[in-house]
Amino acid sequence: EKKERLWQINDRLADKHGYCHNVYWVHGDVYRGCWDKNKRDGAGIHNYKTGIRYEGDWKNGKRDGYGTLYLADEEVDKYRVVYKGHYKEGKKHGPGLLHGAFGETYDGNFAYGLRNGVGKQFYRCQLTNGFHVYHGQWVNDKREGVGLLKMVNGDLYKGSFVNDMKEGKGIYYYGDKCSKYEGLWKKDVAICGT
Repeated sequence: EKKERLWQINDRLADKHGYCHNVYWVHGDVYRGCWDKNKRDGAGIHNYKTGIRYEGDWKNGKRDGYGTLYLADEEVDKYRVVYKGHYKEGKKHGPGLLHGAFGETYDGNFAYGLRNGVGKQFYRCQLTNGFHVYHGQWVNDKREGVGLLKMVNGDLYKGSFVNDMKEGKGIYYYGDKCSKYEGLWKKDVAICGT
């Protein structure tokens, strides 16, 4: 059986309940907020030693409810929003807005930390510095089901996706040629159609 360290024993004996101004962890984290039965529960702010900050709801020691996750940006000496939305048992769950480091965003539904349901994703195009946009269905963090993909160059794909690739029936509209391809796709490649 694992033996408790002295700080673990003292922490357990503290029996934190209600609002506490600042509670310090031995590894450098700081939490200010509500407690219940010695666990973070209710509204609170947790500053992690790693530069992450979470402001929001807690339940039984985990992020649960609505909250905002920040990451320290040392260049401008501020925090930037990484995620704003709902949590369940410590993971993104329900509607939320996820921000990438280079301006990418995902606005949609999550299930236990993964994009699931309907959502809109902006992908940065490294060649043009613009954004491709996908709006449609997601399963386990991948485009899956019916969706609409608009490319930076004006091309547009409307159809089926499987495992994050165009697959099944779909229509591809060419933005610069005023023409379209309608047919079947397999692993992002058009296989037959007109």
